[in-house]
Amino acid sequence: PVAVLSPLQSTASDDASGTSDQLDVGALGKYALAAGVQMSVFSALFKAADVGLASAGLDPSSIPFPLIAFVFYACSLKSRVFNPLNNARPDRSKAVEGKGSDGFRDRVMPSWTPPGVV
Repeated sequence: PVAVLSPLQSTASDDASGTSDQLDVGALGKYALAAGVQMSVFSALFKAADVGLASAGLDPSSIPFPLIAFVFYACSLKSRVFNPLNNARPDRSKAVEGKGSDGFRDRVMPSWTPPGVV
């Protein structure tokens, strides 16, 4: 489902690329659901760690700070692991050969987006 916005609520402008002033409600719903799933999985992971520490008889404050810092650093680098949406990276070699690849030259950019670094 696509909702049409009034001119005051517009998020994109009409231009030669064929974009219009429409809000993709379905995509917003998918992203909201995916964010909820991802946060739930993170919460379950840390809850399981709490339960595991408690069952092992360890005090959470006895865990060394560098280990905790490493866990959060690893989570920040690999948070895509828990994301249910397609996390595939674009294939640069296909794009260079002109075959087309998701994410390169096949997306519609807003008219206000500055040009990329050349």
